[in-house]
Amino acid sequence: MAERLEIPKDISPKDFFEKFVPEQFEKNKGMLPEPVKAVSASMVFNLTGDQGGAWTIRLDKGNLRVSEGDDPDRTVKVIQSVSDWRGAISGERGFRLDLPGAGGGAGAGMPQGSPMTQDKIERLKTIEGAIMFRLTDKEKGDWAITVQFGKSAKETPDCTISMSGDDAKAMRKGNLNPQMAFMSGKIDIKGDLGFAMQVGTTFMM
Repeated sequence: MAERLEIPKDISPKDFFEKFVPEQFEKNKGMLPEPVKAVSASMVFNLTGDQGGAWTIRLDKGNLRVSEGDDPDRTVKVIQSVSDWRGAISGERGFRLDLPGAGGGAGAGMPQGSPMTQDKIERLKTIEGAIMFRLTDKEKGDWAITVQFGKSAKETPDCTISMSGDDAKAMRKGNLNPQMAFMSGKIDIKGDLGFAMQVGTTFMM
């Protein structure tokens, strides 16, 4: 099992993407699932606010490179505030940002036990649009992350998926089935339901 080091709470986004992620990838790359070793893809993280910026993570057949700036040929682009990003890397808000080989599991935003494959990458490339995931918490406040697919640069997402932070944690731990959560009203989808289903189907296939 890949070792996941404690991430310093005061780490800057620059140090996280340019130092921490590559170091952890090299340390744990031997634990990569075989399908992930064959993947070639790039993901852009665009963080807004103090210390924010854009970083491109390129995974190319078992090797990882990080560079500052956007990538026009990206597979997906993640947009998030720096404060919400800190909640993501700590997992304290129900969602945990895991990067392949960086002490995480399947990959950024991927369900545990469902590793990224090149087939999924190719299907993701056919999607055009943006989706927002929002966690709600009366005490801590809302938390959000927007994912853009294809060349989309939409400021307003095609759909927004909302659920409570507690339900998100239960889902991440495998204690809450996504389909049951949706059927019971624990997951609220506003906007283009068909687009949400297209994205969900692509990740789960």
